[in-house]
Amino acid sequence: MLSQENVQNLGFYSPRYLQLIRLLSANEGMRRHRICAESDNLVDFMKTYEYDYGAWPMIISKARVAEFDAFIKVFPDMVYKAINSYFQGDSREFSRYFQSPALIYELLQDAQIDNRELLNRYDTLYCGQVLKILEVNSGSNIGGWQLDYLHPQFSRILASYRQTRQWHLKQRHAVNAMLTALTDCITRTLPETSKGNILIYFQDDKDDGLKQLRIDLANLYQEIKPEHFPEGKIMYFSDCADISFTGQCRVKYRQETIDVLIMPEPDRPIFPDNFCRQLIQSRLANRLIFPDSPLHTIIGNKHALALLHEEAVQQALSAEEVHMINRHVPWTAKMTREAVFWRGERWALRQLLIREQAAFVIKKSHSLQGRDVYVGRYLQPDAWLMHLDEVLGEGDWLAQEFCQADPVLMCDQASGLNLYRQVWGVFDINNAYGGAFVRANPLDGGNGVINSANGATEFAVFEEA
Repeated sequence: MLSQENVQNLGFYSPRYLQLIRLLSANEGMRRHRICAESDNLVDFMKTYEYDYGAWPMIISKARVAEFDAFIKVFPDMVYKAINSYFQGDSREFSRYFQSPALIYELLQDAQIDNRELLNRYDTLYCGQVLKILEVNSGSNIGGWQLDYLHPQFSRILASYRQTRQWHLKQRHAVNAMLTALTDCITRTLPETSKGNILIYFQDDKDDGLKQLRIDLANLYQEIKPEHFPEGKIMYFSDCADISFTGQCRVKYRQETIDVLIMPEPDRPIFPDNFCRQLIQSRLANRLIFPDSPLHTIIGNKHALALLHEEAVQQALSAEEVHMINRHVPWTAKMTREAVFWRGERWALRQLLIREQAAFVIKKSHSLQGRDVYVGRYLQPDAWLMHLDEVLGEGDWLAQEFCQADPVLMCDQASGLNLYRQVWGVFDINNAYGGAFVRANPLDGGNGVINSANGATEFAVFEEA
């Protein structure tokens, strides 16, 4: 299984990962190692975690970290610049293009967005060892951080074998990094009277694991918050009626002044428009840190990827920005386009997608967990044509060039050492690389959509120190 091609591919991620796979290849006991929810002292909410995960992490080099970090630092600015240059003050056109309220564009005109307030997860893969950005998820409801709570278990596994015991590896905890970034934002942006209070929306539920997670999160904040916020705490709400606004745009939860509001976007809108508008006004007045504001989460709108490939946008960007987009962002176009420019030629969009079916994916912008994604090379022509004609001309659908993920040897506790295709979830926290996790399907499995909700296995990511 360790062919020369596999060796070169594994070394691309890190020399230490290549070494790990060689050890796993030679040692059946290591390959069979698994994490047991009953005996490995898992935190409560991970005992019932719904997705499969591997016991052996990916290990990446400083070069891969630097590559992720370099893209994270420039992507948000490219999107905001593209929005400004393309719509030229036309909020209605913005609304039509992004399938979002025109008010967002109007507010963006006066907003000073600090990219360090963004919470993003870039879903990426390597195709021919070139980083490709499939989509961006924005806001506090980005998943993938759950495996961070298994770092003690992963570390114990590495320490239990003589060959891996002395390895110096770095682990990142995305939730810790998010909380630290948010307190930095308070210090940098809000009035000196701020106390460091964070309010988080949680729907009422009876899941004991999630109840414990809330307690653990509040306790974690007490451990890592800066000394100048001695009274700062995490609180939770489930009813926006408990929130009020002062004349100075400060946000109050009962009697407490709130500095950060975390409000993950639910599947269905449940917050009144006026309430959301007041929150945005508080953010614009520098009285609230609000990473779930639509001014921030617009980065995660999939239509932004199509916007970056518009001819008018690329003419307005620098040569370096255009090169980065064309190299790392797969060609994407809105399904409302009648004609497109692809690989140097003008095409009718429908004709292009029929003739080059294997080269494309059709996906819905406002959708989650791998739903509403059709991969051309995994469908019969009649099924592809049916889906194509269903969504052609629909404003919230996109065509994106398909990128085949490089095969990588990984060790799954169920099937052992195997070749997988991966999608990386790369965290952007404080406008910098904040950790990652991997979802992967066996080479011969799946429908081309690599997502935990569709059966992919998750893997932690460690770094060479």
